[in-house]
Amino acid sequence: MKYESIELINENNGHHVLFESFVRDTGFLLQDFDPGVAPASFKTAKGYGQDGVTKYSAPLDIRNPRFTASIIGNGLAEIEILKQELDFVMNPKDTLTLKVNYETHGTHPESKIIHGSPDQSVDYSTNYKTSNDFLQEFKGGLDCFNPFYTDPADSRIALTSWEGGLTFPFTPPFTLAHRGAPTISVFNDGHVKTPVLIIFTGPAVYPKVTNQTTGEFVAVRKELLEDETLYINTAYSEKSIEIEKNGVRRNGYNYIDQNSFLSFNLAVGDNILEYSNGRTDLTNAVEVRYRRRYLGI
Repeated sequence: MKYESIELINENNGHHVLFESFVRDTGFLLQDFDPGVAPASFKTAKGYGQDGVTKYSAPLDIRNPRFTASIIGNGLAEIEILKQELDFVMNPKDTLTLKVNYETHGTHPESKIIHGSPDQSVDYSTNYKTSNDFLQEFKGGLDCFNPFYTDPADSRIALTSWEGGLTFPFTPPFTLAHRGAPTISVFNDGHVKTPVLIIFTGPAVYPKVTNQTTGEFVAVRKELLEDETLYINTAYSEKSIEIEKNGVRRNGYNYIDQNSFLSFNLAVGDNILEYSNGRTDLTNAVEVRYRRRYLGI
């Protein structure tokens, strides 16, 4: 695999830097990149007289991608300016997005992202061979508390009282539906199951989304007015339910049926999603957004 470039975006202050595998004049030259691994912490138990142990779960720990790069400049003044920009980005107190651009088997470039915080300030070389008026080598890395790489943008699925069938080559991919049975097949070709963001748009009467593959569902127990939108995020560390009206969002947990699965996921492989509501004459809709999750690049 060939890493074309990596980009670091500081989500707190907006500063960003791009490390490229080839620098024509000045900039940041990417010399080495390690995407890191996601170590597992097995949860086990051992019974009396049992050979071996029983594994109950395998939660993943922090991923630690690392890189080595050099600042290329036309003099010490430019080197110092680029160092300042890098330091603005690599702040351990902030959250960063790492975007990895790469090629596989000569295909068109692909990208994946991961979020984390620098595990320390930038480690600049002090060796005169790699630290002078025209070159400054450095090393850095991130602690990624969610160890999965993901797609850079959401995939979006639209369900109405219509049936899906056409997929247009939009970016991100957007699946549309036709009048008929309100079901659609979604294929998750990521490495693990993925959480979703479900968006119910009013007017709607007791709308419900069911994953027929897993049996999980999310149901709304109230009517949604025409100017109301309900947002349900099922990601483990980001779970939230918000109702939006007139551009203002507030807590919307009282809108959800108590039996709903707030851990609603798309399983690896095929998923059959079904949409239902109490008024089939309404052209209301629900949108499901997700990003595939990967154990590596």
